[in-house]
Amino acid sequence: MRQVLVIVGCPVMLIVMSLLVTTAAQGASIGVNGDDVYLNGGIGPRDDRAFIATISNNAGVKRVVLDYSEGGNIEVSIAIADRIRTWGLSTHVVTKCASACVLIWAAGKPRTLSEHALLGVHCAHLEPFNECDAEGTKEAIEYLKEVRAPEGLIRLIESAGPFMVWVSPEDLREATPPNQGRPP
Repeated sequence: MRQVLVIVGCPVMLIVMSLLVTTAAQGASIGVNGDDVYLNGGIGPRDDRAFIATISNNAGVKRVVLDYSEGGNIEVSIAIADRIRTWGLSTHVVTKCASACVLIWAAGKPRTLSEHALLGVHCAHLEPFNECDAEGTKEAIEYLKEVRAPEGLIRLIESAGPFMVWVSPEDLREATPPNQGRPP
C-alpha cells in the first residue's frame, strides 16, 4: 500500500515545498537584476521554460549574464539561445561558462567576456562516459556556425576531446582571424 503525505491547513508550507521541488528540477538559478537576467548553474530539463517565463515577466531585460555554469542539456541550451536571438539580447560571461553554456553565450549580440572569464569546451558526450558523441558535437557546431560564433572557438570544439579545454578572451582573440571584410 502506498503512503501519501497530506499537509492540511498549511498553505505556506505547500508553496515553499513546491518552490523547492521546482528549483531542484530546473537546475539553473535564473533571476533578474535591473535590465540583466542572471543564469547560474547547470542547465537542466525545464530551464528553457523558466528562462522564457522570467524574460516574459521582465520586459526591460537587455542582457543575459552567465556568472558560473558548467553546462548541461544541449537541446535546452539551444532553446534558451534561440530566445536570446529572437529577443535581441546581449550575453556576458562573468566567470566560467562551459559546455552547453557556450551555446547560450554565443547567441548574444553582442556577446562579451569579462577580463578573466573562461569558456570551457569539449565534444558532446553523455556522463559518465568519456566518449565523444558525434551527433551531439555536430549539432553544437552547426548551431555555433549559425549564430556566427568566433571561428577559433568552433575550431577548438571540433578538435576537442571529452575533457574540458578552457579558453580565455585572449585565446579567442588569438584563435580568431581578423574579420576580412565580412560583417561581424
